[in-house]
Amino acid sequence: SSEHQAIDERSEMIYKSAKSAGIAAKVSWFVLGLSMALTLIFVGLLILEGWRYGAVIWFELVFAVLIYLPAKKLSAFSNLISSNPGENCAEAFEQLKNYLRTYAVIVLLLLLVFLLL
Repeated sequence: SSEHQAIDERSEMIYKSAKSAGIAAKVSWFVLGLSMALTLIFVGLLILEGWRYGAVIWFELVFAVLIYLPAKKLSAFSNLISSNPGENCAEAFEQLKNYLRTYAVIVLLLLLVFLLL
């Protein structure tokens, strides 16, 4: 009985984590969309000005990619747990592992860039 209660508590915690991950993924998608919209507006302004600030466009595009890759993995984790926590648990945690691995690579790349500058 206490073993079943512990399993239910863990399942509930995993489900709540997936729900929070889903919210974080939606926020990431919103930031990504906003970033791309601002990039398009900025490109339009730069065309009018004669392309003097092209580096900012590259920054925005790299920023968008850095948001897209982890958001995709986090969204997949959330969807797999939310749909059926019992059956998709291994696959969901594989997505979560990929999410954390992606962020680790991003952090290492950013540290490398800062060290080289």
